[in-house]
Amino acid sequence: MSIRLLGFNNCDDVFLAWKPQAEIPNCLGFAIERKRNGKAEVLQNRVGFSDGPVPPSAPSTQFPFQRLTWTDHGADTGDTVSYRVIARVGTPDNLTDGPTSEWTAPIKLSAQCGDDVFAYFNRGVVLSQFIGRMMKENGWNAADIKTHIKNIEDKVRIFLAGELRKGLLLLLDQAIKDASLTLHAALFELNDPELLGKLVQVGKRLNIVLANGAIKTKGDDENADARATLQRAGANVIDRMSAPTFLGHNKFLVISRKDVPQSVWTGSANWQPTGLCTQANNGILIHNASLAQTYREAWERLRAAGDAKTAELRAGNAVSPPKVHALKNNAYAYAQFTSVPTRKTQSVDIAGLLDLISGAKESLLFAMFMPGADIFNAALARGDEIFVRGVANTFPKAALDTVDVGLVNNGQKAPNFNLKVVEPQGIAEGFSAWVDEVTRSEFNAIGHAIIHSKVLVIDAFGPNPTIVTGSHNFSKTASQSNDENFVVISGNAALAQAYAVNVLGLYDHYRWRKHNLDNAKQGRKTWSHLSSDPHWLKQYKSDEDRKALLQALGL
Repeated sequence: MSIRLLGFNNCDDVFLAWKPQAEIPNCLGFAIERKRNGKAEVLQNRVGFSDGPVPPSAPSTQFPFQRLTWTDHGADTGDTVSYRVIARVGTPDNLTDGPTSEWTAPIKLSAQCGDDVFAYFNRGVVLSQFIGRMMKENGWNAADIKTHIKNIEDKVRIFLAGELRKGLLLLLDQAIKDASLTLHAALFELNDPELLGKLVQVGKRLNIVLANGAIKTKGDDENADARATLQRAGANVIDRMSAPTFLGHNKFLVISRKDVPQSVWTGSANWQPTGLCTQANNGILIHNASLAQTYREAWERLRAAGDAKTAELRAGNAVSPPKVHALKNNAYAYAQFTSVPTRKTQSVDIAGLLDLISGAKESLLFAMFMPGADIFNAALARGDEIFVRGVANTFPKAALDTVDVGLVNNGQKAPNFNLKVVEPQGIAEGFSAWVDEVTRSEFNAIGHAIIHSKVLVIDAFGPNPTIVTGSHNFSKTASQSNDENFVVISGNAALAQAYAVNVLGLYDHYRWRKHNLDNAKQGRKTWSHLSSDPHWLKQYKSDEDRKALLQALGL
């Protein structure tokens, strides 16, 4: 008897999925064993068999995982890891090893996805047990987190910003050291002291179209201090004071050698402490001269437009079809910029996104901030045909909400909750071994964006995967009002799986918290401990949601 185990990774996490090939009598869960840089260890689990007081955590040989997927957040960039899962059979106080999977092939955690693309993610999940326990130990409130992330040496900032911060710092340090490099940036918000300090060191080789943020009153400028600092450093600062009429919402950076574009950085992260630390964000670095030139041309259009949305700017953004750029390893990419001219039918960017969604053949995963109803509903509607899962910071008012699923609770299904997509929530009141967390309403003391990524991952585990990411919020406002960009990359399996691991981790994290909130609203007790009934596994495997996930992963 065997267990088939698969592992997928990005720069900071490993997503595991396994499937027993036959029935396992008296199975009460699975232990996960990890080899990290040659050292074997057993992963810990915080959930025990008792609803009463339990240790903060215990080896999964004692508290086995009652599920068939798990995201290992304990692996770090640079680690080489492999895993196996071991069925634990018997009774809660007398568990022994059952069937065991083979070890996965060694997995090297790195931001590199192929020869020319690097994907970076932060750990910006404030609504979590990790942050909840830290706040409890130190007597902090939510506002204290916002204070800590502004300190460039603070361990909270460094942890939450994760590889996203490291990737940006590495890129900027290279520009500082290499006098042949010039930077052309288009940024929405710039007030992070560490990133600003690096840009200052680039000095005269920095060219930046700098917007005035999300201000509400004409003449205000969120970036006034950064603007003055960069001007004093000799940078070429082009003002784009577009708000409150519209937002100069880009976050891209073109790297040129001797003024010839070589690479481009884009993604969802604003260059501010909350963008790095307290919002779920991503950044992507693409070494491709042709694509970088396309971004440089977009930058030049912004520079020429001043504070306005000129006809030349909008027409240049609306080129259709966009130029396709050949990447290494048989992948390809193209970029879309906005705003674009208003049309009675769908604008070119929205139409292109809808085509990608409708063309998905196996799976569609997404993380969104404030999507428009057209994109959001189109994504959810595909769930009738393919595997669809996602997390969105704020649902549009006209959102589909038609599919439910239940969690397993002592062999019985718990009350239903939305399956396809969830909004982020925190645990309001601690119970069993769980501590209370920052809640959605309390997060307002930090900011309003919890999920800030703008990501689509199409057919991540199939033969022709595609990812979409950038600053574009997949909405009409992003299309027809704001300065935005997104990049589409197809054919890079490592990249698609890196983004899939990120989305699945976010979805899984908030999925249970949403269920917990639903229970609390209806006065129902939330699942809080492991089942002592081996029927849990049969229930789990027969659940259509679980079957669909495993099938999408290739199990």
